[in-house]
Amino acid sequence: MARLLPGLSVCLLQRLAQWTAAQGWHDTSIGLFHSCLGVMQQLSDPKGEGIMHHNLGLVHQMKKDCRGAMVHFKRALDLERMAEDEPHIAQTLLSLGNCHRELRDFVRARECFRQAYLHAIRADFALAQAAACQMSAEMEMELGEPNEALVQWQRLEKLGTMVERVRMTAYALNQQGRILWEQRNVVEARHCAIAAKELASGEDSYNVGLASLTLGEIALHDASYAEARTYLTLAQSLLDRHEEWKPEIERSIEQLQRAQGRTSESRALTAPLRH
Repeated sequence: MARLLPGLSVCLLQRLAQWTAAQGWHDTSIGLFHSCLGVMQQLSDPKGEGIMHHNLGLVHQMKKDCRGAMVHFKRALDLERMAEDEPHIAQTLLSLGNCHRELRDFVRARECFRQAYLHAIRADFALAQAAACQMSAEMEMELGEPNEALVQWQRLEKLGTMVERVRMTAYALNQQGRILWEQRNVVEARHCAIAAKELASGEDSYNVGLASLTLGEIALHDASYAEARTYLTLAQSLLDRHEEWKPEIERSIEQLQRAQGRTSESRALTAPLRH
């Protein structure tokens, strides 16, 4: 009974803290999580303390206070390592890596994501492994290491296949296709994009659109202009809400129009004169 009542109070306080954080009342939420932390310290529960420090870190992140968040994430890591709590270590490393990424310290972010991947393997925590692969790949691209990024996307593809997450697998294939296309490895880029498009269901407009963009650019490269127009028009339609791809699509469509214009002019110049 001595531990039951404090435990119940922590559950209630934690729920209230989570609710206030969701409402955007971050300072209130932080105060409530500190109260929970105090109870965990009284109960000599290092695992519980680690969870509360992690929660505090998340709320500081929501406040855009990355440095404050990192203080709590690092304390959470110390406690989680003491408790050999592998799943939570992986999650906290992912959160810490995100803070480094927001501060544009991509080297430290990458190291956190790499460590998170190893701990997620030990914990048999497939979703954390997947998150670590994706985030590592993104950091490799920021650091100008596309081949290393390719390795991470290949890992994510295997994970997606293993846990039967079709969208994850298609996304990983699409990202491989984009890197391979940028490296002008046309054969492999086309292979990845076709595989992604075939995997993506009718409802997975993002992956169908991204695969179509890659296939459209490859068709443009091959001077298959009708095919390029079909794919690029589809990509433009399906990725309309994804601002990050609009410039790429518009640039490719402009290149297609110029190429078709040159082809029309060439045909006009070489056409036989009529008498």
